Amino acid sequence: QRVGKDTSDNGIGLEVFKHLYNIIYDGVYRLPSSKIDYAMFYFRPSNSFMMFFQGGYCRKIGNPRVCSMDLFAYLHMDAHTDEAAMPEGWALDTLTDEDIRSLRDFYARQSGGLLLDAIGIGMSYPDEEPLEEIYNRLGLVRQTRFHALRHKGALKAAFIVDRSDRGVNLSDLLNCIKVIVVDQELPWKVMRSAVGHLSEVYTTEQIPVLIYPEDYPKRASGIACERSYYLWIQDSRYAERYVTYMKKQIQANPVKLLFRAILAKRAKSKQE
Repeated sequence: QRVGKDTSDNGIGLEVFKHLYNIIYDGVYRLPSSKIDYAMFYFRPSNSFMMFFQGGYCRKIGNPRVCSMDLFAYLHMDAHTDEAAMPEGWALDTLTDEDIRSLRDFYARQSGGLLLDAIGIGMSYPDEEPLEEIYNRLGLVRQTRFHALRHKGALKAAFIVDRSDRGVNLSDLLNCIKVIVVDQELPWKVMRSAVGHLSEVYTTEQIPVLIYPEDYPKRASGIACERSYYLWIQDSRYAERYVTYMKKQIQANPVKLLFRAILAKRAKSKQE
């Protein structure tokens, strides 16, 4: 299943959810030694099945510390550009403990979800082999670097630079730069310059960029994003709730499920 594809269009949506159910049930619920702390994946708001099942579960739980959904803008930017010195007063550096505190304060106000914990910002696991080393030992690439964009010492945006092999990069969603804009007044030109500096680790002429909050590109530059993605995250400590919910959905009549999903999508369109 290619991330971003609307499975409701080809009738295989229910089968995808059965696979998701089996992965979480077998890998998390029945086998805690798998050390899967979070289940997370991306999907587009236009995906009726995902919005009905995963979005419906998240809304039913109503607790972002159990299950959260954060909406990102997705667009492509030219790589290796704007690599001149940052404007006076601006600095692009590694993420510090003080930056992390500022980032967590912002995200708690904005979402209160699981994003920062799930991607490991400010987390350390000294007794476990780093994921990057495990991939490297297997001949694969999986790297994540955290950077901070500051103005006169104050955090304005955090950058998560992900690199992975083409075979495991989830439609480039794990081989891209993610930007969390802390100050919504951040000039687009400065943010774009920072992306240019950080893109030097990629070999392609263009790189995908995910930006949170989703409305920042439109407000900062008037640029409409190519599409949007929800990042759905479930805390595996509460996997039993998800397994119970999914089991009921999977056992339901698939025609009724599709009909409910269509009605939910229409209702949402009318509200908008």
